Amino acid sequence: MRRDRVKILVHRYTQIGGRGDMLLATPIFKALKGKYPGSHITVYTAAHLALILTGNPYIDEITCKAPSWFRFNKIVHLDYIKLPSNLHIIDAFAVNAGVTLKDKKPFIYIGEEHHREAERFFNFYNLTDDDLTIAVHAGPTWPERMWFRERYIKVADYFKEHYKATFIELGQFKGNGMGLGIDLTGKTSIRQTAAILSRCKLLLCVDSFVMHLAGAVDTPVVGLFGCTNPKQRLPFNDISLAPDTPSNCRYCYHWDQTRLSNLCIRSRIECMESISPESVIRAMENLLAKTGAIKEP
Repeated sequence: MRRDRVKILVHRYTQIGGRGDMLLATPIFKALKGKYPGSHITVYTAAHLALILTGNPYIDEITCKAPSWFRFNKIVHLDYIKLPSNLHIIDAFAVNAGVTLKDKKPFIYIGEEHHREAERFFNFYNLTDDDLTIAVHAGPTWPERMWFRERYIKVADYFKEHYKATFIELGQFKGNGMGLGIDLTGKTSIRQTAAILSRCKLLLCVDSFVMHLAGAVDTPVVGLFGCTNPKQRLPFNDISLAPDTPSNCRYCYHWDQTRLSNLCIRSRIECMESISPESVIRAMENLLAKTGAIKEP
């Protein structure tokens, strides 16, 4: 079979959610094109996931209708549930696709218009590159992934007092802001969010699509993890970290990855409770100092 004639179908379909997983799958398409030069890659997925892939130069076709499977020489079902949980999701997808990844950075197309919109937004609020702008994504997501409103407020108050930071709250659904600063929850598209993130000094977030979006635009990340393991999910770079959760039940999702509902078997979500505001502040200060956004604390 000539590699320049290979027709490849990549399949990942879910009715709800899964945006972060689809974004993490994007390095696979580049690797497939490298392994099979001249191949034709079709992705079969849901409409809300197809949005993530629009403009990807390594994808030839996106369909939301079940294709005729026999037309393809190679079919890749992207999955990580059945693979060892010590693999990062991106590495698990690479195993599915039978490729070796030279570049593990996710890709999302951002147009010049989206960067102009982000620039207009920053100008409207008189924000410059010298300002300490910190983005926050607190959810909503699984209850087991959520941190606590009063702790976000404590962290924000600290950075406002000590560094005159400006906080920008991001999220898919309107009305989820916590009054930390500028509330953009439910007001920006995926690509507008990415463009805004690219101008921020740091993102404080839960394990989420927005975290992976920050990884795609090289924004430093402090991620809050409880039931899931940051080693499998944090962006592949040296500007992303997660404060430790001392709870001995942490990362329980990886004990049985098929247990998606009623995940926490305890009376309280101890893993997230054990992440203190102080540990988050230290992690943020260390990362901001590392990237030169602030002086050493």
